[in-house]
Amino acid sequence: MAIRREAISMIHFCEGDAKDIGPFYREKSGIDLIREAISDHGLTKIAGSKIDKRLLVMDFGEIASSWRLEKEMGILLLKLRWIESPFETSSGIDLIGIALQQWAISFVEVKTRTDNSDTTSSLCCSSTSLAEQLSRGRIDKRFHSQNAIQGSRIGLARIIKEKIVRGELPRDPSIIKTILGAIGYDRFGFIVHPSPNLSSDVFDKAIATLGSGVTFVDFAFQEMVNALASFEQDSTV
Repeated sequence: MAIRREAISMIHFCEGDAKDIGPFYREKSGIDLIREAISDHGLTKIAGSKIDKRLLVMDFGEIASSWRLEKEMGILLLKLRWIESPFETSSGIDLIGIALQQWAISFVEVKTRTDNSDTTSSLCCSSTSLAEQLSRGRIDKRFHSQNAIQGSRIGLARIIKEKIVRGELPRDPSIIKTILGAIGYDRFGFIVHPSPNLSSDVFDKAIATLGSGVTFVDFAFQEMVNALASFEQDSTV
């Protein structure tokens, strides 16, 4: 992964291809299994509501970011809003994961734009910007909660224990101990948009607001319209 700006070493640039995202999504969502069931049982269709284009865009960005985090950055995702409720908005953290080596917790927020005109405001500093959603005050409230809510250490430890029991993670007690004893976490802010690539200056306000400890990922799709069309086709049974 190329580093856009070494002086800050917080902004990473990468490019995506819907051909990479499609198989990842089908695997995670079980779309192929549903298609096989339709074929096996001779069903003609499964009734469904029309996909909201705005939610389609949001979901595509989260799935693209999930692919990048898991396939390229070594982060196992534990909480995927898009997989639990496809094409439905909900409050909370977009994605939560752990690094597969140090077991560090990562909180991820994603903003997707079909053009580059609104990228600056999506980074900072409105109430719905990445800078606001990644603020320590907001995430700390969840992370330090004594309830097993989304994003709390207790909640994440429960999810990890379930994965250990199912054989998806090694039977290593240090994993749970590390999560429950964590005093910090990593933060990732993804901006998913068409090319040309954003100027690094666009990130300056968000960086100044959040300070150190945040990694912004500038994720460009050269043909966003085609990428969305491909994803919509994969999403529809």
